Amino acid sequence: MEKIRCSYCQHEISGHRLRCTECVDFDVCLRCFSLGAEVASHRREHSYVIQNDQGPCVFEDSSKWTLTEEIMLLDAVEQYGYGNWNGTSAHIETRTSVDCDEHYRRFYVNGVIGDATLQDSPRPGITDHTSATGALAGPLSPSLTIPVTPLNIGLQQQQELGYMPLRDDFEIEYDNEAETLVSSLSDCPDDDDIDTAIQLAQIYKYRLRLQDRDRRKRIAREYGLIAAGAPSIPRNPKTLHSKKKNGKTGRDLQERLKPFSQFHPKTEHQLLLDNIRREKEIKARIKELVRLRKNGITKLADERIYEEEKCIREKRKENKKKLLSGMSSMPERNLQIFRKTEEDLEKMATFLIENAEKVTGRDRKSRLQPRREVNSSMSGFELISENEKKLCNSMGISPANYSNSPNFHHKREFLVHITILEGIDDTFGHKITGFEQDRLLVGAALTFEENRFKFFFML
Repeated sequence: MEKIRCSYCQHEISGHRLRCTECVDFDVCLRCFSLGAEVASHRREHSYVIQNDQGPCVFEDSSKWTLTEEIMLLDAVEQYGYGNWNGTSAHIETRTSVDCDEHYRRFYVNGVIGDATLQDSPRPGITDHTSATGALAGPLSPSLTIPVTPLNIGLQQQQELGYMPLRDDFEIEYDNEAETLVSSLSDCPDDDDIDTAIQLAQIYKYRLRLQDRDRRKRIAREYGLIAAGAPSIPRNPKTLHSKKKNGKTGRDLQERLKPFSQFHPKTEHQLLLDNIRREKEIKARIKELVRLRKNGITKLADERIYEEEKCIREKRKENKKKLLSGMSSMPERNLQIFRKTEEDLEKMATFLIENAEKVTGRDRKSRLQPRREVNSSMSGFELISENEKKLCNSMGISPANYSNSPNFHHKREFLVHITILEGIDDTFGHKITGFEQDRLLVGAALTFEENRFKFFFML
């Protein structure tokens, strides 16, 4: 009996082993199985069965022959012949020649097995190598032929491609002139060793070219290139959708990894692409989390708020940059007036924050109540402009409190004075006045609203 070795580490297996049910003659030892060993077409997720050839004793005897020893005894008798007990003992290694002789005579010749199997004219042992099923399936068995994957192409496309799907051949194969290497070879009895070596080298070269042809054909069949090359087959909408979904980066990655598709099946190649894309996504996410952590964000729930506030800050910076670039051509005197007005607005915002309850007339209990609209019945209504009325409505401030706030008159003077800027055309000055009024009032409203909410949340 041939000794069983691990298909991965090649060590002899004595005892329990695991046999893959999806691969042919693939046995692995317990250690390699525990480490998840993979080799050739075997994968760790394949199904398996546990086997132990030693097993229990077949015959009840004081010598206690194991199942492995029984099989090795029968194998040695078949190999060395009946009566050559020295060779049988050397083959088993754990039994002497006397033990082998006595055990074989007792149980296989004179025992029940001998009575049931020995006949007067036994037939010679002939093995059917063409058997299609069972343990006798040989290399010529039709069941061992790898089935060809059916292709979704019609008869017209097959004729245009020159492809024969049942034979998996083309009318004009890749490297179609490869057979010329061996077409003129002949076996002559007068050939010397040099001639024979040259012919063997030609056959070897021919085999390499056939292997390359088969490899290219296998890749084309597995990745659907044969069906895709048919002239009149429409494009698969799913394929087009997947190309759009992958984007430019995904297509670039596929193009760079295309040469590696010849080294593994389509499923493993697609898994490799997915893993690389996932790796890039994880790295980008880690980089984003590190950036958030540097900015003090330690919870994922705060990420959305941080991004929204960041977007607002960036828009403000952009608007301020545009405003400053437009003011670069203004006289120095006008710039000083503009800066002073900004300082006045900041003082006004500080006053409103510190005296929020007094100015707005709303405490913590009443801050959720609906605001009153500014109307003509309120005191101070006629003292403020339309834009200032909108500001009071948005902030919930009465016209009287707004007109009594600090720096109110300075702001009004600026709004009036800006219309008579020196050295500027009246039409252009009117546009600047409207822009500045809207910007100051809307900017103040946003600043006051944010500060007021912050103030009430701190209460």
